[in-house]
Amino acid sequence: MTFGPLVPKRKLMAMEGGSEITKTFINTLTNQFHEWVENYIFQYLQGTLTKTYVLPVVGTLMVESYACPVELQIDMAEICYEVYISVPSTGSPTGAAIIVDVNLNGTTIFTTEANRPQIAAGGTGGTSGTPNVTAFNKNDKLSVDVDQIGSGDAGADLTVSIRCTANISVPFTS
Repeated sequence: MTFGPLVPKRKLMAMEGGSEITKTFINTLTNQFHEWVENYIFQYLQGTLTKTYVLPVVGTLMVESYACPVELQIDMAEICYEVYISVPSTGSPTGAAIIVDVNLNGTTIFTTEANRPQIAAGGTGGTSGTPNVTAFNKNDKLSVDVDQIGSGDAGADLTVSIRCTANISVPFTS
């Protein structure tokens, strides 16, 4: 006779010679546990996953397209809700803000330029407004352009964090 994973070994040893009622009770508990897992844990695994794609731009910044040497490929259908950019305190711009654009398959996701993420002169981080293009599909590619740099110190070592959500459903298998 087998018992579920919740029954400690020493209790199993005591039940080996136990009554059929005890064994039936333990099997019922085990079955109820598996039913609970299927009904509640399964529901927990369905929901929204928050993901962040990170593209680094290493070194002193300059105005350029495809500022990060790689494009990131999207692995599932997702919705982009914001872009956060940051630099270390030693990489802060002076004189003007750093402004960044994110491209999906080579086209901006910020057709409203005022929504593009920026780091104010002397700052170390900034969050975008809502992108105009928010739907990303599997195999789409993300790239980064640096549209503006500081007029004194350009800024350096930029990190672009593209924040998305995806609906997931992970099937439970027993």
